[in-house]
Amino acid sequence: MNCPKCGKEVPAGAVSCANCGATLFPARSPPPEDSFQILIGDAKNAAKEFAEAAAKVSSRILKKLETAADHPSTSAKEGLKRAAKELDDAAKDLERMFRDL
Repeated sequence: MNCPKCGKEVPAGAVSCANCGATLFPARSPPPEDSFQILIGDAKNAAKEFAEAAAKVSSRILKKLETAADHPSTSAKEGLKRAAKELDDAAKDLERMFRDL
């Protein structure tokens, strides 16, 4: 390893450079447990964002279908309305599931 300040070679494990006195800080990586917890946190955040986005989309679909239902309804409109409700319920279930992690 070389000193980042003066460039002279320093022995492995040294805490300072014998030539210029610069303090050497070896690169440290987080312990595996910390990395795992960071990964879990990232996954929770991604799932939460997905659930929120799915809920917003299904809510918009449901509002549009409810507006369409105010006009003479057809079986197709009713089927779409049920599908939108199921999507909204699924998004809420997903959000609940990740909130409990």
